[in-house]
Amino acid sequence: MGLNEFAGYLAVAAAALATGWIAARHGLRPEPFYLGIGFVVIGLMLSAFVVRETSVTNRDTELVAVMRAITVIRL
Repeated sequence: MGLNEFAGYLAVAAAALATGWIAARHGLRPEPFYLGIGFVVIGLMLSAFVVRETSVTNRDTELVAVMRAITVIRL
């Protein structure tokens, strides 16, 4: 099992544990759902401000591959 997979399963388990603890303490009121809403907001903020767009990198990588292929064909 990879480190990334382990981290994902650990995060899901921690979120389930936290949600269960909040629900046991407050019942089925809105409080258990606030954790999920917080995760959504944090995920959107990270996507908007931290994660870089990769289309430029992909385009540059494809261009380099095409130029190498053309060079090989010419030889």
